Amino acid sequence: MKSKTLRKKIVIYAYKLDYKVGGIVALHNLAKDLLSSEYDIYIYPIEGKGYKNEFCNNFAKLIDIDDSTIIVYPEVIEGNPLKAKKVVRWLLCDLGIHCSKDIYKTWSTTDLVFHFSTFNANYDPFKINYLYTIWIDPKVKNLKQKRSGSCYLYKKASLFHKNIKLIHPKNSLLIDNLNYEEIIKVFNKKEYFYCYDPYSFYNSIAALCGCIPIIYPIAGITKLNWLKTLAKFQPYLKTHENFPGISYGIDDILYAKKTIKNVEKVYSEVVEYGKKSVDNFLSIVSDYFFNKNNNKVYNTVGKAIKTFSWKNSNNKVGAIIKQKDNEIANLLTLSKQKDNEIANLLTL
Repeated sequence: MKSKTLRKKIVIYAYKLDYKVGGIVALHNLAKDLLSSEYDIYIYPIEGKGYKNEFCNNFAKLIDIDDSTIIVYPEVIEGNPLKAKKVVRWLLCDLGIHCSKDIYKTWSTTDLVFHFSTFNANYDPFKINYLYTIWIDPKVKNLKQKRSGSCYLYKKASLFHKNIKLIHPKNSLLIDNLNYEEIIKVFNKKEYFYCYDPYSFYNSIAALCGCIPIIYPIAGITKLNWLKTLAKFQPYLKTHENFPGISYGIDDILYAKKTIKNVEKVYSEVVEYGKKSVDNFLSIVSDYFFNKNNNKVYNTVGKAIKTFSWKNSNNKVGAIIKQKDNEIANLLTLSKQKDNEIANLLTL
């Protein structure tokens, strides 16, 4: 067995852990899932200081980065801040959503590319290198409590829909400005969750808490084509045409209610399948960076440019968000009228 000083390193470049930001949680969970590998695993804290967390407490400094170190950057990172020789770009979200769609022009064409999922329903999911390590918080569970009413989330809806027609009841509770723990409590009190952001992980959290998520449909995209873009559906691409416990639009609610009982089992399968994607990731990076076969085609930046940008994204993402600021603000002010309801929920 090699001594620790001779082991190769994988360093995850990440912002400080925030449970409300799915991409940051995914980066930390990747570090956790890699701890049992043949590599030494570290998180490089972008803010500069380490912090105690439940995933990985090994933190790297710039001095720890050598020519054999593999760096994993999320898609929002420009260039190569750590000047690494071996770089992986993990697209947790398609380019053009949280960053410029042209950010890849600051990357090396030889950087290796993996996708968590893709928002492009027209792209063939079998042509993408997936890395989708999924973590389910133990606090996320169905407490089997009496339910009534509904809640809703707006979040990044403006990036996926035009001329949104609200489908939630007028007395529905807005959860955009609640914290993570409060949202879990709400999901255990409410019967339905209307979600205008089709790619929020709160859809999954709601279902696991027993609250039926009702997804506002994307214009022109069927439920199956939408499912094919989700990481959690990848294990079932060849075998399933639906996913339990989720309603895509209001006409799908009956199916979701009938199948919500199967959600916990399915997500357990998804987590295990995600671990297989981690094994595949390790195999590919080891092969590419240390045993490269020049006759083999690897999914590098230079080869995978066409998989980057979400079909409907452009460089005006910031402008789109600004145009929706008033709409979002109006929605958020509605929640102030719900203070008593929130207080009651949290004290029960």
